Amino acid sequence: FLMARLGARSVTPREGNSVDAILSRAEAAVKDGNLGDALGEIGGLPDPVKAVLDDWIADAQLRVDALSAVRDLTAQQTN
Repeated sequence: FLMARLGARSVTPREGNSVDAILSRAEAAVKDGNLGDALGEIGGLPDPVKAVLDDWIADAQLRVDALSAVRDLTAQQTN
C-alpha cells in the first residue's frame, strides 16, 4: 500500500517482470559495477519507461563500449 501511495520502489533486487522488479535488479547491477547487466535488465522495460532513461542508457552504453575498447587494446599490447 505504501509503495503504491508514495511512489516508492524496491531497493533490493526482486524477481519478476514488473517495472519495479526490473529497476531493482538494474540498480543492483549498477551498484556492483556491472553496467552490461544493468543495460540488459533495462532492455526488458516497456518502451515508454525506457524512453525516460534514454540519456542514461546512451551514457551507460558509451561507457561499456569504452571499457571494452580499453580491454581490447590492453590485450593487443600484451600479445
